[in-house]
Amino acid sequence: FLRNIFDKPSYREGQLSIICNALNRNHTIGLLPTGAGKSLCYQLSSMLQPGVSFIISPLKSLMFDQKENLDAAFISNTNYISSDQSSEERATIQKKFGEGKYLFVWISPERLQIKTFREYLSTVNSKFNIVYAVIDEVHCLSEWGHDFRTSYLNLARTIKKYCPEAKYLGLTAT
Repeated sequence: FLRNIFDKPSYREGQLSIICNALNRNHTIGLLPTGAGKSLCYQLSSMLQPGVSFIISPLKSLMFDQKENLDAAFISNTNYISSDQSSEERATIQKKFGEGKYLFVWISPERLQIKTFREYLSTVNSKFNIVYAVIDEVHCLSEWGHDFRTSYLNLARTIKKYCPEAKYLGLTAT
């Protein structure tokens, strides 16, 4: 799969154990150096599970870059929801995610503070198993959540309430 999907000859140190742990449906924290392929860990894991996933990303630029990289690899059934999009675009992407047309979507932590989005996740979870709740740059949750972006404070509780079967996959270099 690594070679066929991502055109990579081998896993980098630490990637395989993160992927195996996630595929075994365990909550997983992945700590890898910058540039060591953390994104591949959640992307491959998500592709190999029946269901859909969402990735909480603190920066729009990370969402854009990761989507662009996957598109370049001909993996086009992913998307992101951001404030840069019109409300119509966000609604269309959200609807397609709910129909199972995207393997995963990137969202900001603030999106989970929107009541209608949380309820929508619950509906999606009832139709398509939400496999992973990926928290990219997970150090934001514990290290800075209380004063960096308060939306990180309730992530775990919100995810557990609206997507109770989702496994956490947290990734960071910090």
